[in-house]
Amino acid sequence: MSIAIVSVVYNRTDSLVRQLRSLERAVYPEPVTLVISIDKSQTTAVEDFAHSYAWPHGEKRVITHDHNLGTRRHMLSLGALFSDFDALIVLEDDITVAPAFYLFAKACVATYGDDPLVAGISLYQFPINYETRLPFSPVHASADVYLMQCAQSWGEVWTRNQWAGFRKWYDAQQGNFLPDNRVPQELFTWPESSWLRFHTRYCIEHNRFFVYPYASLSTNNQDSGVNASNSTTLYQAAMMQGHCAPADFRLPAAADITIRYDAFFEPLFLAGSLGVDPHDHTVDLYAQKTTHRRYLLTLKALPYGVVSSFALREKPMEMNVINHNDGADIFCYDTTQKATPPTPVDNALRYQYFYGEAFYKQRTMIGLAGCLRLWLQLIKNKIRR
Repeated sequence: MSIAIVSVVYNRTDSLVRQLRSLERAVYPEPVTLVISIDKSQTTAVEDFAHSYAWPHGEKRVITHDHNLGTRRHMLSLGALFSDFDALIVLEDDITVAPAFYLFAKACVATYGDDPLVAGISLYQFPINYETRLPFSPVHASADVYLMQCAQSWGEVWTRNQWAGFRKWYDAQQGNFLPDNRVPQELFTWPESSWLRFHTRYCIEHNRFFVYPYASLSTNNQDSGVNASNSTTLYQAAMMQGHCAPADFRLPAAADITIRYDAFFEPLFLAGSLGVDPHDHTVDLYAQKTTHRRYLLTLKALPYGVVSSFALREKPMEMNVINHNDGADIFCYDTTQKATPPTPVDNALRYQYFYGEAFYKQRTMIGLAGCLRLWLQLIKNKIRR
């Protein structure tokens, strides 16, 4: 199984240098090819540096382009590398990696490379839900990975078979990204240059997942550039440190992984705890979905009959359902029954639940106007992939 590392670069030499330093510090049990793929920009500084750089862990290849491809076409062009490699570890230039990233990727390729349920492998673990900007933490189980229907661009692995399935579907779309309630509305705000929204939609339509680590093997430094007007630490993930062997990772077969999330960051494993039909319920704890099935789990106060309700106490939110923490903050409705809406959750309680005392301390230090300016800046820094 031949695996190459691919650094995807445009015009940020400093970002590339930082990434290469993190790659140099990683552990490789065998020589590894590094491919630096550079899109055409107004400077040759990146090309000059890439050609002069000496990769100490194996062969180095530099790919340049005569004209600007843009993010989507540049990423799609990487598929040509599967003529030489079985799997690709793809890193945008502002991504840095943990020392064990290659060992994790190698172990996952061996386990999930040909699994029909898996569309790709993520090195990155989301600290927040990028659709709502609220904290995200998956439920932990007796494995080092879980499944999610969000494709990844902040450190990902594709195998030849996984890419072939996606590319066949993508070509059939003819560039169209039509409205669909199954797809998070956030994706429709991303620019035409985004390839990632297509990959996520492919996962949704074919009911496939990316394998995600609980401990992140990459992080997003979010340097200012084409996809973000300002640098931010919002998407920095705490990375795994230390060395380990591929056999140390607990990687069950994908079909045996019960902890699964959809493209809205919502859990797909609560039907048993709720006592409802798994094919007739919708979980919408982040309140982003526009359609629902008969049974609806949400924090919203709606005019339907309440089947059960739970406190907003344990973290993550779904643990209150799993542990049957009685309360009146999270509601499971039967939407076929009309009723008076329950009392909605107090917004101050939500802030305290998600952010603890941080919001209130921040307000004390910089004032309400400062808080508003900070939140507006975070909104401006929304990712455009």
